Amino acid sequence: VLGGLPIAAARKEDVLRVCEAALKDGYTDTAHRCQQIMVHVFEYAAAKLSDPIPNPARAILKSLPKIERRGSSRPTARA
Repeated sequence: VLGGLPIAAARKEDVLRVCEAALKDGYTDTAHRCQQIMVHVFEYAAAKLSDPIPNPARAILKSLPKIERRGSSRPTARA
């Protein structure tokens, strides 16, 4: 979805559009994983570029719906 857009030109609306593609199909976990991966991509780019760039992926976290957990997300020990 971001295609050939230079990373320094990406805005939070662009990042949100990527996550909304997963949300529209009901994949809230996937949308959150996409957001987390993009946070790391922008942080890596900021470290490599000589000019600091904002991290629009961080800005959209509160725009995503909360993940509903069913039961315990912790692994259970086997006897």
